[in-house]
Amino acid sequence: MSLKLVQLGLSGAAMFGPSGEVLQPSEVLRKRPILVERGSFRPVTKVNIDMINSAHQRFAIEPEVKADQVVEVMEITMRNLLAAGAIDLSDFLARADVLATAGKTVLISDYFAKDLRIYVYPLRDQTTGKLNTVENVEMPLDVRSLYHYLVERGRIKQLDNFDESVLHIFSRDVLRRIKDQDPSWEAMVPDEIAEVIKRRSFFGYREAEILARSSTSNRRAHTRRFS
Repeated sequence: MSLKLVQLGLSGAAMFGPSGEVLQPSEVLRKRPILVERGSFRPVTKVNIDMINSAHQRFAIEPEVKADQVVEVMEITMRNLLAAGAIDLSDFLARADVLATAGKTVLISDYFAKDLRIYVYPLRDQTTGKLNTVENVEMPLDVRSLYHYLVERGRIKQLDNFDESVLHIFSRDVLRRIKDQDPSWEAMVPDEIAEVIKRRSFFGYREAEILARSSTSNRRAHTRRFS
């Protein structure tokens, strides 16, 4: 219901706590330093967790931030939920559940801009191995001056306390491996996330298992028929 209110434009945001309870954003966020990680979280990976942890460490030591007041929020935009053309409620609930399993607060919204500071997590080019950072990222000419201005003013900051061993992980790749029954996906997400995905059959895990059993059954039938 909360998600529908945002979709219809009747509410600016919907927020859910780690226990699945519906929260009032204005009460949770009012006069608090807010750390937001925006993503699809389909599913949550080790990179997502390392990203929020690295950013939290840097954000908490900012002069104007009280470390014990920081609110971590994992944000999914309405645009992301509508990427396939219509909201898949079961898919949304799966994302909310895995984030809750990680102990995170979930926000569905279409905003966030005032007094904004961006912490940039590096991106490893899968073809060249190059590490893209604030310093070497290529920006379009028409925004290059603005970008450098924001970097110089400290509004865009590079994170350097990241876990380099997880930079090869991408949610879309994990999702493909889940559907392809490639067990290597389990090492790409936190242990508790892998457990809930398997137990709750999220992100196509059950469908992959059923297809595999069906394929095995068909092979056995053909073996009996031709033996």
